[in-house]
Amino acid sequence: MRRPTAAFFVAAAAACELGGPGPATLSSDDGARLDAARRAAAAGPETQLRYGQVALEVGRLFEAAEAFRAAETAGLRSAAVYAGQALTYVRLGYAGRTVGALRQCFQRSPREPDCLLAFARLIESDSTEGAQREVQRTWARFLLVAPSDHPERAYAQSALAQLNGRFGPLSEDEIRGAPPREAASRPSPPLPGSVPGHEGGEGEDAIGELNPFGKALQRAYAAWADKKLDAAETAFREALALREDDAITLAELGRLLLEGENPDEALKLVDQAWTLAPEEPQVRFAFGLVNLRNRRRGKEALEAWQALLQDSPQYARELGVERLLEEAIADQKP
Repeated sequence: MRRPTAAFFVAAAAACELGGPGPATLSSDDGARLDAARRAAAAGPETQLRYGQVALEVGRLFEAAEAFRAAETAGLRSAAVYAGQALTYVRLGYAGRTVGALRQCFQRSPREPDCLLAFARLIESDSTEGAQREVQRTWARFLLVAPSDHPERAYAQSALAQLNGRFGPLSEDEIRGAPPREAASRPSPPLPGSVPGHEGGEGEDAIGELNPFGKALQRAYAAWADKKLDAAETAFREALALREDDAITLAELGRLLLEGENPDEALKLVDQAWTLAPEEPQVRFAFGLVNLRNRRRGKEALEAWQALLQDSPQYARELGVERLLEEAIADQKP
């Protein structure tokens, strides 16, 4: 492989800066879409909803949360509003608020695709068999009702295929049927009491929901956003002291150390994360970035990014993976 070009290093360095909840900068098209939605938002709750949806699509998560809440406050209490809230909160890691939004959404429309998507995302990191079987059923229901062009269909199909391989495919009655017996008395699907990094509950204080692991991660991302790399590294290591095999935290620390010019340990960490969870979007991104930046495992790194584009197109778009991938492929040509 040829030495990566300066353009690739500039693009990769920019990608390394994405430590917070959303891209540091937007493309001109995304920026224009968001500005237009922001200007139109004052017209009423429906335009506030659209503003939230656009902000969510381009990765401006805190802005999306405010817009969805404004639509709700203005009197729009539809499944779409609560689906938007749930998807935003689950990406921010606010478990209690995600649960609250999901309850509202499922009460209004149990077949709302984005509510099913948020529910699956909320519980898929729970490795217990009961949770994984519920994830399997939720992905199957999502694929049953989601439109053919939904951006998360490919990821859902991949995740469901893995779970079908583990537990066997579900019958149509199992997909469409009632929730498990222990949740039958509830008006909404069964929701977990805890999620990695969080305690359960519906309190308004999102920070208060975080357990010590989640608080350490929050400190890490806050320090990273402020360019305090040493403090961010310390916080990530505090999180790993609590959960040493958390693949996403390993991958994120590897990405941080790449930015901090510690390539040897960055490689070690992303390789460890890849061994633990090669299907995780954040692991795929970090594995590709760190290895390509260091001219190692080029074929596997490119394949990781290609899988990320296929299975998680929205996340890949936020990180500029398509452009990075094109540049990396060009570097391999003789």
